[in-house]
Amino acid sequence: MFQWRLKLREARLALQAGRFEEARRLLDDHQLRDFLPARELASQMAAKYAERAQQRIAWGESSAGLADLYTAEELGGAEEAAQTVRHDYTRRVAVEAIAKLSAAEPEAALRRLQLTRRRGVATPLLRDAEELAEAWVAARKRATIGDMADALAKLTAAHHLASAFDASATACDNSALGGIRHALGLGSFGLGRMKVAGAVDREEKLLTQKAAEHQAARERLHAAAAAKEWDNALSAVDEVLRLAAADQVAISLRRRLWKELGLGLTQSHRANPSGPIANGHQPAANPPNKRITPLALQDNEAMPVRRTSERNRQLGQSLRAQAAGASPNDQPARMSTRPSKPSTSDTAAGSTPVDRRMLWVDAVGGYLVCLDDAVMLGQPNGGGASPAIPILADISRRHAILRREAGAYVLEPLGPVLLDGQPITGPAVLGDSHLIQLNAGQPGAAQPGTGKPATGATVAGVQIRFTRPHALSATARLEIESGHRTTPSADGVLLMAESCILGPNTHSHIRCKDWKEDVILFRQGEGLACRSSGELSVDGKLFAGPAPIGGNSRIEGEDFAISSELA
Repeated sequence: MFQWRLKLREARLALQAGRFEEARRLLDDHQLRDFLPARELASQMAAKYAERAQQRIAWGESSAGLADLYTAEELGGAEEAAQTVRHDYTRRVAVEAIAKLSAAEPEAALRRLQLTRRRGVATPLLRDAEELAEAWVAARKRATIGDMADALAKLTAAHHLASAFDASATACDNSALGGIRHALGLGSFGLGRMKVAGAVDREEKLLTQKAAEHQAARERLHAAAAAKEWDNALSAVDEVLRLAAADQVAISLRRRLWKELGLGLTQSHRANPSGPIANGHQPAANPPNKRITPLALQDNEAMPVRRTSERNRQLGQSLRAQAAGASPNDQPARMSTRPSKPSTSDTAAGSTPVDRRMLWVDAVGGYLVCLDDAVMLGQPNGGGASPAIPILADISRRHAILRREAGAYVLEPLGPVLLDGQPITGPAVLGDSHLIQLNAGQPGAAQPGTGKPATGATVAGVQIRFTRPHALSATARLEIESGHRTTPSADGVLLMAESCILGPNTHSHIRCKDWKEDVILFRQGEGLACRSSGELSVDGKLFAGPAPIGGNSRIEGEDFAISSELA
């Protein structure tokens, strides 16, 4: 008869001990629902859930905090506390989004706002912020493909939205809820102090200038192509793609230019249909009427091409997911009986293994060769997979992405990055001899005893020189000029497209001054091969032509020796 009292007592004890989920399970019993003491206990439990939701949201565990909030609202009896938590979370999201927009980071703001909407939290202010971010991001996308007129139109619309949004944000600070926060000594949300319209206005002015430069570069490109001034045309192509990395007009014209030059350099990489070259077999003769290019150009690599293998598509998706910024705030809710600790797991390197080789060139040095189209730069992760280019320095484990795409290298910053001394907040096309600085200009190390950096003290960061030694090759070289080291330690990093040239010339990717001839490493099927004008041996087997290279191989010639290892 009094069994419900025993269950109610068990639920009360579980709640007092902090075992919220157990207490809720006991209260869910249909035998207890109609009793007044059970309803009173449910109200107390709702207040406890609302309190824990507030605490978790303050700790940055928004998924778990919102789960607690929804439970509190379901239990009922603590509507005022639950409403306060919901309003406070909404304002926190608004502050974060406005801060990103004020810093000209609309992509990050849009991701945060879309996630919040999917979680069922929406207010007029957040909807206005999302509309503004969408317009801003759309303008940037149009500018990237070279549609500057449409980009300016969308950015102008975003400017009008930003002006109205600033007024709305200021009104929120002056609202009744803002007054309550002042009364409680919490201060205002600070929404009105962060002006978004100013950031949009600055970008609008820069885009107007870029549009004029882009139009002038396009006109020079068409004029040079019509006059068959190939050098000027190629220079104009580079200028257009610097201003708009995905300008399809420039990309198509560049393909035409190389076709006019007769180099056949826009063919996609394809596996050799006959399979690996057998030991001692001579390569097939060149077909009639086919132009024979110099040794450094025979592998059809010379111009940048985009590989479309399944593996690289998976890698690109993995890196883009990292760039989207999966944070602890975005993890699925996990209910527990006490507040959880922040996660120590790190997903900096993604789930896809990187494809790298370590080349040890006798009497020259060691070079890390990255074979993927997209590589991550960051700090090595001692407890798990590291980024493709791990650098021992005070930088993030996911600091930047280097991507080879449509004939250009694009740098995507995920942390503080300077390019030739100028900060970048979005993708930037790299040119020869550009200087990349990671984490430069940040506060320096703390002074002993104070815990604070010296006034005006900043770090120089990691300084990386980006070069493309061979004018007709998409392979690039990275040289760290700041004294930092990679793991494994290397004298340089090569971003290998279709081939890599080792030789005595200044345009070689790895310069070997004492060599008499070039050695070419190139892709063959899903692996690598090498060739030279003379005989060479791979793992003790002599080859008079192209020779396949295994994961760990020794390549030797008359005056050179190279060891290749999986890294």
